[in-house]
Amino acid sequence: MAAEWGPIKLITALKGAAVKDFPLPKAAVTLKASQTPQEAHHTLLLGNVQSAPVWDDARKKWIGMLDMRDLVDAIVWEHTEPDRQAIHGLVEPSKFVQRMLEASADMRGIPHSGLTLLSLIRRQGFQCLPETATLEDVTSLMVQKSCHRVAIVNGAQELLNIISQSVIIKFLNDHMQELGDFGKHSVGAASCGTSPVLTVKTTSSILDAFRVMATHDITGVAVVDDDGKLVSSTSANDLKEFLRDPTTSLELPVVDFIAKVRQRGLKARHSATSVEGDSTMSDVIATLATAKGHRLYVTEKGKPRAVVSLTDILRFAYNTSFAEASAPVDVSCGKSQ
Repeated sequence: MAAEWGPIKLITALKGAAVKDFPLPKAAVTLKASQTPQEAHHTLLLGNVQSAPVWDDARKKWIGMLDMRDLVDAIVWEHTEPDRQAIHGLVEPSKFVQRMLEASADMRGIPHSGLTLLSLIRRQGFQCLPETATLEDVTSLMVQKSCHRVAIVNGAQELLNIISQSVIIKFLNDHMQELGDFGKHSVGAASCGTSPVLTVKTTSSILDAFRVMATHDITGVAVVDDDGKLVSSTSANDLKEFLRDPTTSLELPVVDFIAKVRQRGLKARHSATSVEGDSTMSDVIATLATAKGHRLYVTEKGKPRAVVSLTDILRFAYNTSFAEASAPVDVSCGKSQ
């Protein structure tokens, strides 16, 4: 029998990986539709997670995801709209989150009492697969539905696992030697990622960075110096650390804000993850797997030329395997930062 070529090897590896063999993330956080928005966000903060699936007892099914990133819009709106009262001094996490939820209601033009968990959750961002699924099934669903996590449930709708993009990236990295030519493409030649890169200056406030994220509906932004060279990056993870103790001023320069919240969260990382344009896809995947990050920057002489997210990596894997070995699907790279 002829040796399998790269894409077929990738498909074979993903098909052979049953989701039931992957351990459930410790202390998986879940929410109930009956919770108030305040209670649900408090649960996220206690669980130190950015998002969680929501269960509806009445319908006996999982109905969506609550994502802390959605508070970015409210934070920006609260600090931008005229006649809004200053929130300095509301330093307790519960009070700050409550104020941002009230801002979310005001943005929607509804009474504060009318803001429910059902009105906040992301229904399209939550997808389920049965316990018989493989990583091929998960990868295909993530690419076609643009979701970052897939829930694994049994016939009784009990949650068995949540497979994230990071799980698949780690799997690809662990099995790279078995995947033939898959990882030999250069990231530049593969045109994998988004360009131009959205940036803020080191002297910009963190509020300016959040404003860029909210305006462009992205989860991270690069931080550059006056010469345009990559210095750091900020993302929704920094927002999560901030909400755990919202005492840091949002008017601080972004690099100072990052240093404070990451040190407080025992994540005193400052520089952004990056590679050069001639790096291979296996280098990119190994770097992301090691850093446990969600994106990296492709640089040229220190300047960010493209940003590659986990979503971009999965789309690339799909394009070079599933789409070549079966019917083509429009899953082009470069749709997310």
